[in-house]
Amino acid sequence: MAKYTCPYCMTEHEMNDVEFRCLNSHGKCMTEPDVPYTLYEGGDPNRPKMMNKVFRPRTKGFKFINKMFMPVQEECPECREVSEFRLCPDCHNILPPNIHENEDMIISVVGTRDSGKSHYIGVLIDELQKHICPKIFGAGFMETDKEVRDHYVKTYYYPLYSLNQPLELTNPNEKQKPLIYELQLGRGKKGYKTLTFIFYDTAGENYDDLMTMSTLNKYICKSAGIIFLVDPTQVEEVRDRMDEDKMNSASTISWDEIVTRTPDATIGRVAKLIRQSRGWGMNSKKPIDIPVAMAFSKLDAIMDLLPPGCTVAEPGSSIREGAYNREETRVINTEISALLENWGERRITTMMQRNFSNYAYFGVSALGQGPEKAGDTGGARKIQKPRPHRVEDPFLWIMDQNHLL
Repeated sequence: MAKYTCPYCMTEHEMNDVEFRCLNSHGKCMTEPDVPYTLYEGGDPNRPKMMNKVFRPRTKGFKFINKMFMPVQEECPECREVSEFRLCPDCHNILPPNIHENEDMIISVVGTRDSGKSHYIGVLIDELQKHICPKIFGAGFMETDKEVRDHYVKTYYYPLYSLNQPLELTNPNEKQKPLIYELQLGRGKKGYKTLTFIFYDTAGENYDDLMTMSTLNKYICKSAGIIFLVDPTQVEEVRDRMDEDKMNSASTISWDEIVTRTPDATIGRVAKLIRQSRGWGMNSKKPIDIPVAMAFSKLDAIMDLLPPGCTVAEPGSSIREGAYNREETRVINTEISALLENWGERRITTMMQRNFSNYAYFGVSALGQGPEKAGDTGGARKIQKPRPHRVEDPFLWIMDQNHLL
């Protein structure tokens, strides 16, 4: 029987297992305490949020060749208004409109604190909408609803592109809702295939221990691909070679904090979480087949440390040419591997080899620059308009590994 997975709480349900939220557009229904949604947002269940009425559908969906299709609308039993707001029965979040039709593509962006995850997600989505998807896929990259659009604009686009301010470090105590988008791929005679992309932005502190990850980062286990960001300024050899002003501009945390949250330790915990979810046992040595793009973020900060003629330092060709360049990816993978070896950072390469069967190395920069200093009077640091460098490479590689290019 067909099933779906809620992109918010990651629980799996049969297709007919949904609830609806009353529109209550004319004030005909009283609001009521919503404990599941309150719990999802981390609130006190003894003081639940008051929200529109939730009810189960009277119909059970429609059966067709051993599959159960999801009800698309239902009438409120109290006010008789018809609602299309389908909810997950566990967390009461509104499900994506086409969840019963589309294929989910969870892209997990993982990394230690201050590795640039929020900047990368914010800039990548803008690039996907404006350049990557129109030029490479000939299609739009659209948010699933207004709530997603408002969340993206308020949290990412407005600070970066309107206020010219770098994003604050993600608060580990705040619930971060996923960003959900759709991409329709042409399939010629086979018609179209619509993909639902789900991006999760999580504080680096939430990767500090396996118990926290198993609660807050369950989505990693269902990923179609993982983008693992490593801040090069958190590599000791790189830090020793960098200009102090440039380093301080690129990094906002101290070395004492960096050494307690190393990338290789995070890679190991991610691998343990996935093995645990698959029932392999955390001590299993079986390699994980999820494609992992290990990317140096903030590449702009170390451009002068790269060997002359590096392909990774040049602008990517995929968007310009309208097609993914596999050979370029192969060359960059070799270049970054050599840099890690040269800098004595074998812990990362060792952890990747031990845990994953399919991975590649990349170099990216979401902002293309380091933020300016706030100045003696304080105030917010400033950036110029983001000038992204190769942010598309890890995404396109993951698409390629999932046979979608």
